[in-house]
Amino acid sequence: MKAIGQTRAKPTWWFSNVGTYRFVVYGVNVTLLMSVVSFMEGQRQNYKSTTERMNRYHLTTVAEAIAVREHLHVVEDAIVARALEARPPTAISSREPLLVAYPRIGTVLYLVEANIEKITTAQSVFHDSNFEELAARSKRQFSDLRANISDGLTQPSKVESAKRQLAGLALTVEQLRRLHTMEYDKLATALPLNNNRHVQLVIAIVTTLLAVSFVFTRQIFKMIERATDALSRSEERYRTLLESAPNAIVIVDSDARIVLVNSQAELMFGYRREDFIGQPVEMLIPLRYHDRHRQKRQKYLQQPVLRPMGEQLDLCGCRKDGSEFPVEVTLGPIETEEGIFVESTIHDITVRKNLEQEAAEYRDTLSHVSRISTMGEMATGIAHELNQPLTAIAAYSFTAKGLAEQVTECPHELREILEKLEDQAIRAGDIVQRLRKFATKTDSVRTITDLNALVGDVAKFVEPDSRKAETVLTLEFDEPSPKVMVDEIQVQQVLVNLIRNAIDAMQETPTSRREITISTRALQNGQAEVTVSDVGKGLSNDELEHVFDAFYSTKQGGMGLGMRISRTIVEAHGGTLWAKPNNGAGVTFAFTVPLENSHEQ
Repeated sequence: MKAIGQTRAKPTWWFSNVGTYRFVVYGVNVTLLMSVVSFMEGQRQNYKSTTERMNRYHLTTVAEAIAVREHLHVVEDAIVARALEARPPTAISSREPLLVAYPRIGTVLYLVEANIEKITTAQSVFHDSNFEELAARSKRQFSDLRANISDGLTQPSKVESAKRQLAGLALTVEQLRRLHTMEYDKLATALPLNNNRHVQLVIAIVTTLLAVSFVFTRQIFKMIERATDALSRSEERYRTLLESAPNAIVIVDSDARIVLVNSQAELMFGYRREDFIGQPVEMLIPLRYHDRHRQKRQKYLQQPVLRPMGEQLDLCGCRKDGSEFPVEVTLGPIETEEGIFVESTIHDITVRKNLEQEAAEYRDTLSHVSRISTMGEMATGIAHELNQPLTAIAAYSFTAKGLAEQVTECPHELREILEKLEDQAIRAGDIVQRLRKFATKTDSVRTITDLNALVGDVAKFVEPDSRKAETVLTLEFDEPSPKVMVDEIQVQQVLVNLIRNAIDAMQETPTSRREITISTRALQNGQAEVTVSDVGKGLSNDELEHVFDAFYSTKQGGMGLGMRISRTIVEAHGGTLWAKPNNGAGVTFAFTVPLENSHEQ
């Protein structure tokens, strides 16, 4: 697989070997034709061999029949001669036996026997019962004739019997010859016809097979062409979709080398297409992440599934000029004949990150405004809180001045007054410092913070309000204290909002029962939980549903931004803020923030 526009995706065997398939089909047809030609040649050779054998047997039969006839003439002449010698008949018995008187007759009889045997053998090619009967008769007649001649023909009756036997044998041999000639003529006429029929049948079969093969092959070729066209269209659609994708797409092989990119990848990273191909994918990642990426890549290939890369992590891409930019990456496996490839869809989120940064700045500004507003609402209590140490400082100063005039008489009383003066000054300074810290607008910085200490500081900060409202603050801390990764001022703001809302919710509650319980605990999911529970009038289901909406407030004159800002702050920390009614009276608000170990992971 190469870059788009350079080559097509590797097709299947059928589509990539159409030429080979055509060659195979044509080869099969040629082989079939050669087989037919070979068969016809075999038929021709068989026909030729059969014809030659029939001709040979036919000539043998005719020749032997003629020879028998000639030989029988010789025997007939000898028998006639012996018959002439038999006059008067009484003299025959004194004559020598015929085979002695005519020695040549024995040789002739031997030749006749051989001729008859050859005729019998030659006629076996026809497998006809008439031939078998005539052949058996000729042998029997010859045997009788030979036996009669061997007796010497000493009597006239035997001479006549020999003549009849000789005539019968001659007739049988002639019948054999004629029957053989008739069958030979039939076969000589039928054999070419049968052979032609075989050839015609074979030609018809072959023609049919070739026609079927041609039609079948043509249909297959059409199917292959349609499939090839469909594959080409599919590739073109894929290429079009790839090129029109709004995000950069980079495909790598199992060795993490780039095999395919789209035009968006060229624009995003600043490389030309040919500069990508064959290069390791780490070229698109900042150098400091190379080793970590190789480890993650090997782990992904063990279980390749469609999923986001580096979820909850800030990923960076690296351009050709070395500049970095934030990205989101989605990984997806592609199964190929060469192994598992991985498709990476890369989205440049620079604009979104900038907007998030602006939103964070707006959130910080709004949070600061909210804190200033809260400060204004708390001004009376704060002034009262400051008035106490300042009044004490003034009183202690007046007393110290009087004692200073008598320093030699009561130095220990002066020292005690000065220590109280110092404590009240420190107390006033702490109040001012907390106010300044709470009201100052600073950049959001998250640090590892002791959660119990943070809640304790907030409890001290709202103590003037709680004392004025005659409300008891009860702190239930988890031990050891959870260490959280938060922006301390922003989390304090959330707690101040929740505690002051709880104080307001208990205005109609008898003073003896007014209590706010603040608790902390570490959870198993890498979060810490803080709850603020009151025993006030509570919230209806409708109020619970809208309590976090912007500009929604259950307090008369409230702006409805405090709870909305609080939820925004908590969610920016990766936590959750929610409310639930208590089993008895009041409502519990709870929120989570990340533990320090969760941040490291």
